[in-house]
Amino acid sequence: DDEGSRPAGEFQFNFSTAITSFGFDIVDVEGSAEVFSSVHVVSGGVTTTVPFATLMTRDPTVTFGNNTLNRIIALTNAELGSGPWSSVTIELGGSGGIDNVVFAPVPEPSSLVYLVSGTVGLVFLKRRRHATFLE
Repeated sequence: DDEGSRPAGEFQFNFSTAITSFGFDIVDVEGSAEVFSSVHVVSGGVTTTVPFATLMTRDPTVTFGNNTLNRIIALTNAELGSGPWSSVTIELGGSGGIDNVVFAPVPEPSSLVYLVSGTVGLVFLKRRRHATFLE
């Protein structure tokens, strides 16, 4: 409801696999939302609140207000100095909507092994080719 009650409500996302980043598009957030809206992330049972005003300082092109559309750059757990997140809640002080939610799960240990071994293999291959050309 574009002219509904204040606060307007929240969107809650619970993840079965922890995530390390979360971003979204936000549409038509009224001016009052700048003050009363926030993103809450939960890591290990501890909730960290990030006001929308903080999200605005990360990207100078973001402006909240009636008839606006903004992409919120993915917030990372490293930025907040927290562990991976199990839950994210977007709280809106005024009317608005969200779209294009993006998030990154914590890499599985086996994925890291493949990534590291592939990178090391490429380095050795490049060194070997470089040495061959020098001969």
